[in-house]
Amino acid sequence: MYKSYDEVEHLCPHKGLEWSQIYQWQKIHHCKIAGATRHYEDDDEVIELFQLYAPEIEIIDVKKNPPLLNQPLSEARIAELTEKLWPRP
Repeated sequence: MYKSYDEVEHLCPHKGLEWSQIYQWQKIHHCKIAGATRHYEDDDEVIELFQLYAPEIEIIDVKKNPPLLNQPLSEARIAELTEKLWPRP
């Protein structure tokens, strides 16, 4: 689901991030496009990026809240989100 660093480097508006942070920033980008108000995450670096660049999105650290893990998405919802994130020309 995530694009390569070369494909997303120009999308990230935050200068000075390391390549791995720019790659991980895609999660923020996808959440904003999808209109998400909450994101479940287990990577501390990604949690920090959300806190810095998307404080309006509630971040749930699944390492601290294991019962709150996401439920699987339906095929229809995956298709809908894919089209929203990467529209066909």
